[in-house]
Amino acid sequence: LHYDLADGDCPVMLDPERMRAALRTVLAYYRAVMCTAGGRVELSTRLPDADGAGAPPSGSVVLSLTRTDSQVPLEQARRMLEQPYSLGASSIAGGGFGLSLVAAFVRQSGGQARFVGRPGGGPVLEMELPLAANTPVP
Repeated sequence: LHYDLADGDCPVMLDPERMRAALRTVLAYYRAVMCTAGGRVELSTRLPDADGAGAPPSGSVVLSLTRTDSQVPLEQARRMLEQPYSLGASSIAGGGFGLSLVAAFVRQSGGQARFVGRPGGGPVLEMELPLAANTPVP
């Protein structure tokens, strides 16, 4: 597990226990599908540009979780955020292992979860979370 965190504080309003549970769910899924192939997970944060062209950041922070060895097609990864996970041995690698519950928690916190493509690699899970009200953005 490698970290690349944005400088400064980025306080968000959410339930910290549920956020820890969400991160554990994603990391458990990543570990389950990586256990035979190896690889690494990168956790990063960033303040998004409002328009992608260097404008001041919006009122949110993006937490990204990247698996370096991912071979999951982007559309399949996106479906894992929408569909409830199923039980059974194949559900860990193929069914999302609760990723739809993570997406639901992020939505309930006022944010959004999505898988985005990255050049030369597999999908990246991004959780965009709103900054706490009246939070100065660095």
